[in-house]
Amino acid sequence: NIEITLVLKMLFSEFADLYNELYKTGVINDTFSYENLMHEDYSAILMGGETDDVDGSVKALIEGINKVKEKGFTKEEFDLAKKSMWGRQIRSYNSLEAVANSFCSNFFLGINAFDFVKAFDKITLESINERFYKMFDDNYSISVVKPEN
Repeated sequence: NIEITLVLKMLFSEFADLYNELYKTGVINDTFSYENLMHEDYSAILMGGETDDVDGSVKALIEGINKVKEKGFTKEEFDLAKKSMWGRQIRSYNSLEAVANSFCSNFFLGINAFDFVKAFDKITLESINERFYKMFDDNYSISVVKPEN
C-alpha cells in the first residue's frame, strides 16, 4: 500500500511532471483527484475529474502514463515523493481522528500500524518502478457520469 501511494504521488501530485503536463494542456483541471482503495480481497486505483472531452482525456492520461513507463521514475522524483509522504505521515499524528482511522483500517487488513516505519525504510527506487509497471497495464475500466440533457 505504501508503494502504491508513492507511485500515485509520483504521477499525480502537484509536483509530478505528468500531472503538470496534463494540467497545462487542459486535459485535467483542479477537479482531478485520485485515490487508492485497498481491501483484503481487492484493490483499485480511482481517478476522477470534470472534462468536456472524456475520450481525449482518457487517451492523454493513458499516453502520459505509458510515456513515464518508457523511462521509469528518477531518483529525484522518488526522493521528493518519499519525503512528502513521510511528512504527511508525521503530520497525521497531530490528529487523533487520523491516528484512530489508520489503526482501524490497518487492523482490518492485518497490518500492525507500528510497522509503517520499517516498511517505509525498505522501499527503494527499484521497488517503486517495479510496482509502477505492475499497477498500470492494459486492464482498466472507465465510468462516465453525465447530466441527462
